[in-house]
Amino acid sequence: MSGSRGAMTKRRAKALLFVPVLAGRPECKKSVNPLTLIRSSAIIVLPTRKEVPTMMNLLNAYEATTAATAYILGFLLNGNVYAITVKSLPTWLIGLDRESKTHGGFNKLRIRMNNIARARLMNLGASYIGTAEEVLTMKNKGDAFEKWIAESLGQKWQKTSTPYFLAADVNANGERYQVKFESASLANEKTIAMAMRAAHL
Repeated sequence: MSGSRGAMTKRRAKALLFVPVLAGRPECKKSVNPLTLIRSSAIIVLPTRKEVPTMMNLLNAYEATTAATAYILGFLLNGNVYAITVKSLPTWLIGLDRESKTHGGFNKLRIRMNNIARARLMNLGASYIGTAEEVLTMKNKGDAFEKWIAESLGQKWQKTSTPYFLAADVNANGERYQVKFESASLANEKTIAMAMRAAHL
């Protein structure tokens, strides 16, 4: 039974990577009725007017310096885990947080996942990869999702603290992927500035 389940999960992961990678930032021009996907009345969380220039500057710098060539984004919906591959991070999925003063008080890019964002990702072609019970087997859901993706592709997973601009999370089909789940943080402005200096940008 466990062998058949393992084979099934590997097929799901490989099928995810065969889905055409979306080029550019997918700004989803189709109309979306999230009620057809989610029985909820969520309101999308948008950056404030003051946040937008800073967020865009940081996001552009982040994507200019990342070691990845694409992203695998995962999220929960009705007890199941879905994922999608994208070439660039959609701006409507990114928000700006500020770290506490004890951590430096820096601005930090973060994925802002809510039901509207889930609906848009489903509309863009997100794929079912397993139940939450199958995939999210660790307390840290981000680590569990990354581990599941890596091991389903036959790669050994090990938690590391390697900066985003030095290495991707998994490699497959000629792409270097960063793997992010739900409301994962990306990087703070100090780390992004360090990446820019390292890249001489």
